[in-house]
Amino acid sequence: MSLKNSTFLDLKNLTFALIGREYASDTAQFARLVALWNQGAKRAYRASNYWDRHLVVGEPRTVIQGHVASSEDSFYISDAGKTEVNGLYTYGPEYSNHNSYILNGNSLSFRVSEPRFGGDSRIVGTYKLDASYEISNSYNRGVWVNQDNPNIVFAYLNGATSWVIYDIFAGSPIDLIASSSYFPWSVTYFGTFVDVPEVAYNIERNDSNNHWELMQQDADGTATVLYKDGNGNIPSETVWEIVNAPQPTPDVHDVDNIDTFLRIYKQQPFRGSAVQECDFHVRNGRAYVQGTSANQDTVYVTYKNEYTPAYTTASADGDVVPDEYMNYMAHYAAYTWQRSVEQNASENNFALSLGLVNQILEDELAKIEGQGIFNSNVARKFKTYRNSY
Repeated sequence: MSLKNSTFLDLKNLTFALIGREYASDTAQFARLVALWNQGAKRAYRASNYWDRHLVVGEPRTVIQGHVASSEDSFYISDAGKTEVNGLYTYGPEYSNHNSYILNGNSLSFRVSEPRFGGDSRIVGTYKLDASYEISNSYNRGVWVNQDNPNIVFAYLNGATSWVIYDIFAGSPIDLIASSSYFPWSVTYFGTFVDVPEVAYNIERNDSNNHWELMQQDADGTATVLYKDGNGNIPSETVWEIVNAPQPTPDVHDVDNIDTFLRIYKQQPFRGSAVQECDFHVRNGRAYVQGTSANQDTVYVTYKNEYTPAYTTASADGDVVPDEYMNYMAHYAAYTWQRSVEQNASENNFALSLGLVNQILEDELAKIEGQGIFNSNVARKFKTYRNSY
């Protein structure tokens, strides 16, 4: 079922035709119709977990302390000509006064095996990113935390364009060096860095040319722009251009909020090989993954994305109305309106009208079933003792 759209004007015209009258947008009657349209859209949305428009299959999501949140500030990149850049870009440190995003950022780590000559031995340890921690306004949000001594962090001092080793308990820097590197492990001044990523990828904002850039960051600090997009406040999902990478340009998706968790996999599904499916339960809007899969940094989720219809009396005629919902929305509003206005309408006539309204929705749901979704591996589970196919 293709994703076709109707318009708000189509919705108004059909509803007015059904009720046999029109109302201006500044009237109380029109405001009540808008409330009924939104209610109709909600009812249609709730009728199935498998509307094409809202179904997302096998998208990577971050696992934090054994659970997957229903929302996260991340971007999923796929189908780029440089295949190494494909994957989930999680919320990263502040950079150039904007958020940045790192490919598999929650799984990256590095180790300082020894400090520089005369340096502080407390910096020895393995470091992982805490993208939300902010020391003060002088420092960029986001620090790399020593997992062996959590009071010791690498932080970026923005005004001095320097990487700093900072003691959170003491509230003061231990050491610093001027550097514009995105990652701290390329700054060898501080000591001996081991177990560093040979290459890492991130999305960052370049204020000097008003572009978001998808970067390759080599271990020695060499930074290469692979792709770039426009000058919006966040990375766009469309206008990416090639800079130093092969065709095609990446498919960039700002991940949706999850309304309903449907299935969770340990590996990316539907790529031609068997994958292990994860058992989970949902509590407080989070999916808690069971067993050893809870220890992963990333899992792959099939879900119904969040949808909240929010039409108002100020909605423009050209505003999008999902085509698969529009007919039902108009009939639901019209016949509910008819019932509330025409108090003397017979129960028999109303029952027929309600039957017609419900049949319209059933016809749309039948299109989903007609595609074979319930006989496919998206919705149906074939499971051996360990794998799902």
